[in-house]
Amino acid sequence: MPPRSQITPAPTAEAALLIRCCAPSADNEDHDGDAPLAPDFDWPRFIALAERNAVVPLVARWAAAAPPERIPPAAKRTIKISGEACALRAARLTDDLLEILDWFSGIGIDALAFKGPVLGMVAYGDAGLRSFTDLDLLVPSSRVKDAGELLISHGFRCREFNPKFLETRFFSDDELVFTRAHDMLHVDLHWGLLPDFYPFAADPESLWKRAVEVPLGAGRVQTLGYEDLLLFLCAHAAKHGWNAFNRIADLAYLCHSHRELDWDFVLAEAARLGSRRILFLGLQLAHSLLRAPLPANVLAMADNDPKVARLAAVVTRRLLRRQPPYDGPFAEWGVGLSSVEGLRGRARYCWYRVMAPKLTDGALLPLPRGLFPLYYVVRPLLLAIKHRGAFFAPRAATK
Repeated sequence: MPPRSQITPAPTAEAALLIRCCAPSADNEDHDGDAPLAPDFDWPRFIALAERNAVVPLVARWAAAAPPERIPPAAKRTIKISGEACALRAARLTDDLLEILDWFSGIGIDALAFKGPVLGMVAYGDAGLRSFTDLDLLVPSSRVKDAGELLISHGFRCREFNPKFLETRFFSDDELVFTRAHDMLHVDLHWGLLPDFYPFAADPESLWKRAVEVPLGAGRVQTLGYEDLLLFLCAHAAKHGWNAFNRIADLAYLCHSHRELDWDFVLAEAARLGSRRILFLGLQLAHSLLRAPLPANVLAMADNDPKVARLAAVVTRRLLRRQPPYDGPFAEWGVGLSSVEGLRGRARYCWYRVMAPKLTDGALLPLPRGLFPLYYVVRPLLLAIKHRGAFFAPRAATK
């Protein structure tokens, strides 16, 4: 266990309580949940912080068990209603997921469900303790067209879904988002876990071989093996700049619930994929903030990379500010880029982020196959158009 001095202190009382609410173990001495709160404790800001970081279900669980004198009635009622809304959404999306998997099974499409309610069950033991708004499914690349057409036949739409473009394998995407209008259900259809420009791109065939089956609602679903899930959670969060505290909670609860993880495999796979720093950043955040139980040798390896500690401090400050930071449209790219090891890896990351054509580009500017190389020319312009609003957004005050 690292020295106590390495644990990042919470910048405010509201942030400290949020960390306490999210800790997997209630008997954690580093998060004193029984200490009296100051009279000026800002409950509206605390609730806003929980919502911004997508951890309302965990806060609602704490609030339900806390003595009445700990929380003003109005704040407790607000938290309770928000928590119930998250639980109802989780139950509905669980039913939707099982229904979609039945559709796929009916035409012989194998699918791995991950994130969403499945991660809630695997990491938290309860889908209702995780906040999520969409469903994620991984299918073999050879069945993406069939899966997409099946979703469309059931009322979903996806502007970027173009079977002819998909067949070319020219575009760098690894997923498409399908939306059903009448209930705004979003389904992320994946044929890879992360885009090629990012260091974690495990062979899909190996992922299928290591998949596990877990209970969910009234059924059972196939999902990623827990070691693959751990690596994915770290890489996916780094790709998005660790932009919400729930990403840290997911990792901490996974480590807490599955202490039998094969750490030799995790370390070897991270080294093979060039994502050791990505892994160590996630583990450092999960341990220092939420005391995720980790082997001493793994923590020692994380401590040996000084860049990991610096990145962890940056992420923590950004997540726990009183007001959400305005860091420009490409804020998440900075954390992701800093997590990539080696000059070649960082150069590849920047090249693919900026220049690799996406299916959204094809939807905005459809070109015949012979002119596809032009997408490399117009890609920067299309990217600027896509993010034009963010470039001119008013800068928010931060504290």
